[in-house]
Amino acid sequence: MQHGSRPIHLLLGLLLLLTLGGCGSTEQDLAEMQQHLREGKYRSAEITGKSLLTEAQQQADKELERAARLLLARTYFSYGDNVNSARFYDALPLPVALEAAPVSASITATDDDWHQWLLAAWDSGNQKLSATILQLAKDRFGPSAMAIYKVRQLLAAGNSSDARSAFELTTAPTPEASPYVRYQYALLRAAADPDEALRVVSDLLAQQPDFAQAVLLKARLLQAQGDSTDALAHYQRYGKLRPADAKAMMLTTLTAFQVGQYDTARELVATLSRQLGQHPMILQFQGMLALHDKQFDDAKAFGEKSLAHGLESPMNHLLIGIGAYQQKAWEQANRHLALVSDQLPKDHFARKMLVETKLQLHQPKHAAAIFKNLDTDSVIDVALANRVSAQLIGEGGYEDATAVQRQVADIAVAQEELVLQRQALDKALRRNEFKAALIESIKGQDSDAKDKLRLILLYLADKETENASRLAGDWLQASPRDVNALNAAALVEQHAGRPAAMKSYLDKALAIDPQNIPSLVMQLNLARIEKDLPAIVARSKTLMEDIGFVNPLIFNYWLEASFLLKQPYWEQALRLAKAKPEQQLEGVLLSFLLKSQQYDRVESYLAQQVAQQPWTVRHWASAVLAAIGAGERELAAKRMDDFINTNHFKTPRVAEFIVASAARAELYKTVLTALQAADKQDIAISDRDLIASGAYIKLGQLDKARQVLASHGVEDNRYFEARADLAIAEEDYRAAWQALDKAIAAEITFPQLAKLYLAGTKINQHSAVKQHVRTYFRAHPADNMARRQASQWYMADSPRFAIEILDSGSMQSELKTDWISANNLAWLYHQVGDQEKARFFAESAISRAPERAEVIDTYVTVFGRKPRG
Repeated sequence: MQHGSRPIHLLLGLLLLLTLGGCGSTEQDLAEMQQHLREGKYRSAEITGKSLLTEAQQQADKELERAARLLLARTYFSYGDNVNSARFYDALPLPVALEAAPVSASITATDDDWHQWLLAAWDSGNQKLSATILQLAKDRFGPSAMAIYKVRQLLAAGNSSDARSAFELTTAPTPEASPYVRYQYALLRAAADPDEALRVVSDLLAQQPDFAQAVLLKARLLQAQGDSTDALAHYQRYGKLRPADAKAMMLTTLTAFQVGQYDTARELVATLSRQLGQHPMILQFQGMLALHDKQFDDAKAFGEKSLAHGLESPMNHLLIGIGAYQQKAWEQANRHLALVSDQLPKDHFARKMLVETKLQLHQPKHAAAIFKNLDTDSVIDVALANRVSAQLIGEGGYEDATAVQRQVADIAVAQEELVLQRQALDKALRRNEFKAALIESIKGQDSDAKDKLRLILLYLADKETENASRLAGDWLQASPRDVNALNAAALVEQHAGRPAAMKSYLDKALAIDPQNIPSLVMQLNLARIEKDLPAIVARSKTLMEDIGFVNPLIFNYWLEASFLLKQPYWEQALRLAKAKPEQQLEGVLLSFLLKSQQYDRVESYLAQQVAQQPWTVRHWASAVLAAIGAGERELAAKRMDDFINTNHFKTPRVAEFIVASAARAELYKTVLTALQAADKQDIAISDRDLIASGAYIKLGQLDKARQVLASHGVEDNRYFEARADLAIAEEDYRAAWQALDKAIAAEITFPQLAKLYLAGTKINQHSAVKQHVRTYFRAHPADNMARRQASQWYMADSPRFAIEILDSGSMQSELKTDWISANNLAWLYHQVGDQEKARFFAESAISRAPERAEVIDTYVTVFGRKPRG
């Protein structure tokens, strides 16, 4: 039977221990406690001391009580608990300590006890007690020590001005002085002369290496000098000497973060968490660890908790800002990152996050202002600059856009996308300069009609429709029969979406000049707007045959309309292509044939028209694409092999086309052949190793895939995704999950999400996968194709989550016509018991696909009967 909450055998054991505890002598216990102190076993010393104190109080043994209190005071001081140390020193009878009299046969109060008592009082914030101690111990300390201690007392009382004046009158203590006095002198000297303070404290530690306060002071001085590594070593040493000093442990943790020793920081944070629980600084540390681990949601949550607990610090705002950025909560990210941006280094990634945040909030001027204060030296900076400039140009901020582009002008870029962006931005900036020149040009009385037309076109391209309309109106009013003015007015009406008004102006222009080419071209555009295929054919022929004006655009319009009307076009197309070689109509013709899936005609054209001459790059590319489009994989592989062996295979563009085409056709041996041929000719192909690895994986040659990946020099996002592909092929899903976690950039892609689902479900990371799914659709709410695919993953095992994915706001318009998704939702809502919605979607699906067996089955399941009719 048990009584109360304690088992009887524990009570008996406790009684036995108490009985045995009385068997030893008091002097032995005191000696044992002192031994514990010397060995740094503070908890054992504390337990022994409290047991002795209890015994002394029970037996009214004043001598033993004084000895126990003195040793407990020393224990707490050595342990780092200055509050309790001061409390136990304070409880000692003053005459005993003052006279350094024995408190027991083996315990004597020493000068060190007075110094420790004083330091404990200061550190615990008890100014009244420290003043009392100084008054009582002035003769014991001596004039030199008292002068230094009085300065410290003034500082503790908040009299910094008097303290500085008093400190100027003090002299440095000699090496023979008390280490406590020398420590205080170094502490006071640190503000004005840190080098001298470091010298003093280093000399002190050379004599007494385990003087804890000096170790801590040296750590702080080293950290102030920027020697964080040595500082951390001293902080850790201090922590071993005084393990209860939580404030110092926090400094140690901060320093560990500074030098990148995250494993050390993690251990310290765990210890602090056990000691202090939900302390705001500990919460901040936990957030910093989560940030390092890329657990952005957790980092944000810890920052918010720390802030709510009263710690208003830049780090907390940084944690919240970065977390909000990753969640695409732009307003919150903006609010917190803006508070700390100016305090961060100019190359800090959070500054760049703030630039991106400003862009997401459509604040390009603010983004530009922040960007101008960044250190820019990488292609990532160029990409960001391009986005800032593009948004500025969109709002007419050409001057700021020019400044941003100048900031990154000296950074070389090789990526084609960035090169093209630069070229487009440069073109836009130069166009703006051109537009400004045109505005000046048309101010004159004899301004040129071409300048007016150019300016109207620029206005329309820049969405300055009012300026375009005003200029065209003024021009037409001044010259009502000017064909150029009528064309300009028609152009404005076309841009405004008013085809009737556009037709009216064109009719007037053609009545004046029936062969005016701009008017006829716009008339052709009008026919395309109205989707009038016969008119497109007729007007194209008028331009090409009657007037002899042929260009690729008109030629393409005519081809498309003639094909859709099933009118003969082939012979005339061939004739025009040969007659106008300067217009490069052959390329238009081949592209049209591929687009309209006339693959046999591509083959016949190449066989008949260019059989007697060497093929160009366009011919080879068309032949490859036609074979792939027709599903003739062997022919496609042969064409690509032949293409590789031509003189055209000498540029990255041709090599990358063959590699991409082969991958698209799942001809992975051809992919590797092209890569190897490129290697022989020193043709650089972007992500060559990653492409080769993917091909080897598809071919089942996993060892070769692993070997190629190992030689890839850059561990970027694409590298880790390739690692994940290899791990999936090897069915090592945990490794795949870990690699994908590193592969995910600021924005996850759907192929990455699909791989995360595959790997995550294999290792029971179901909740984490769902979080990734939600993150993806927060970033891509309108990706309805992805919604259909992702919902399929969860239909069987998690119908509610499948509904969350599929029955979203962005899908509502498509659900009106998408019978597959409507049918799935009917089944899902039936599974979760929402019969009203199940019936609604079942009716929707059956109305659109009444003949589909799966739709009929779902209908029967929901309604319990077959659909009528």
